[in-house]
Amino acid sequence: PTRRSSDLSSKVSVVYNGFDTNETLKIVSNKNDKPFLLYVGTLQPRKNISFLINALAEFKKSHEDYQLRKIGR
Repeated sequence: PTRRSSDLSSKVSVVYNGFDTNETLKIVSNKNDKPFLLYVGTLQPRKNISFLINALAEFKKSHEDYQLRKIGR
């Protein structure tokens, strides 16, 4: 038999964002109209940020106006 959506409602729960999305949008808003790549995370070695920086350097050869923005600790 096929379950109806009402049968599943007891198994669904809402998980809200762990941060204020309005505040985050202020941080990453594009105030100067330049395109950007957004990194969300920490600056720990396990995140391999050096790879991101090297990739961005290569990317900027053909997309000079892009910037990197970061959110996190």
